[in-house]
Amino acid sequence: NATNPDDNAWALFERAEIERALGQIIHRGHGRLRRILAQLVPQAGKKRHPRSALELGARRSSLDGRMTDTVLDISDLRVSFDTPDGEVEAVKGVSLTIGKGECLGIVGESGSGKSQTFLAAFGLSAENARVSGSVKFESAEILGAERKELDAIRGRRVAFVFQDPLTALTPHLRIGSQMGEVLAHHFGVKGEAARERAMEWLERVRIPEAARRLTQYPHELSGGMRQRVMLAMAMMCE
Repeated sequence: NATNPDDNAWALFERAEIERALGQIIHRGHGRLRRILAQLVPQAGKKRHPRSALELGARRSSLDGRMTDTVLDISDLRVSFDTPDGEVEAVKGVSLTIGKGECLGIVGESGSGKSQTFLAAFGLSAENARVSGSVKFESAEILGAERKELDAIRGRRVAFVFQDPLTALTPHLRIGSQMGEVLAHHFGVKGEAARERAMEWLERVRIPEAARRLTQYPHELSGGMRQRVMLAMAMMCE
């Protein structure tokens, strides 16, 4: 039954597994391809920062058999918190739709529920939160989905750049370890291949001495550099 929401959820999960396998091949061979390109085109990987191997053959490989042009559909989303002072309503009936290629900005004063809207949509609310409504990602209902299903989406198909990079980054882990964790989790890519990809992304967000930055801790970077590290981590799965 093509209209069964569970069918859409399984299709989304199966596509993620296929992309994970494809990503392993691409990311592990990326460093070798980049070195070859650097020899053929002297400026490759330097000032121009060319797109990665994904765009040289498999750019998300049109496994994207999207069911509609709508990427994210949030309907009547409500978020409240149980506190010692009673219930606090953080989000009251938010509805929005984002289509492919669209850019949407959510504007509001501090505490108006902007962050809570998207944290709730992707299963990142605090334990004392109560969430209701509907959230569909590529036609599949994900509000209340199992963690395994959400983990196939978060970081891989939806990236977050949090407001404060100093608290978003883990203070006792080096930058290289944190960036490598993205590829290890989503593609099983580790070691030198992951290090090369992390270094490339630091270069692409214009962080100087990228190789040295990989060995540093978050507190050793400036605020602007930490923000660019977060941007690089968000885009590593491209």
